[in-house]
Amino acid sequence: MDLSFNETQQMVQNAAREYFKDVCPPAVVRELEASPRGYSLEMWREMANNGWTGMGLPNEFGGSGGSILELFALYLEMGHYLVPSPHLPCTVIAGQFLSVAGSPKQKQNLLPKIASGEVLI
Repeated sequence: MDLSFNETQQMVQNAAREYFKDVCPPAVVRELEASPRGYSLEMWREMANNGWTGMGLPNEFGGSGGSILELFALYLEMGHYLVPSPHLPCTVIAGQFLSVAGSPKQKQNLLPKIASGEVLI
């Protein structure tokens, strides 16, 4: 059984590695964790611009429709660089919950905003 990433997953992992390597040195991570917000809004916007806030969310609501393996590739690098981010509770937990159990109105109103990084839940 081949457990290696496919080309898309490798691209996600490589892009995340290059990005977080530059913006999340240990001193910055400590500073952000000690801040009242706990993360950087600028970094959040850049993550959204990279499409990472819409990963795993349905295409019809502005997401990429990616699989859990694309998220896994992203999270490997987020974990490696100790990225302080609301990504997991906002886009993965809330986004997936809304995708599965939300009303049509909730999906239409919230999922595109989560996918674009506009709304933090």
